[in-house]
Amino acid sequence: MSGHDAHDAAPAEAHAAHPAPGLPEVHDEAGDTPLWVPIVGATLLVLGGMWVIVKIASYSSDAAAVVATDGAVSDGQAGDGGTPAAEAPTPQ
Repeated sequence: MSGHDAHDAAPAEAHAAHPAPGLPEVHDEAGDTPLWVPIVGATLLVLGGMWVIVKIASYSSDAAAVVATDGAVSDGQAGDGGTPAAEAPTPQ
């Protein structure tokens, strides 16, 4: 090892031995967390996903019913508010 290499290695070893001043000590909080906390979080995530799926399914089925109803109204009824064309009053 040359003198230049030894000079470069010395500061790296000095920094590794002494942490930077002012930094807090690392504390692992995952070990302190009770098991019910992640279980409740996972359960809420699953229930929320199921709720979104049900809402999307009910919205699409409601939209299909509206489209089917609108199609029946425009094909078999007059445009006077829903009175069928066969039963529409004749003007006199």
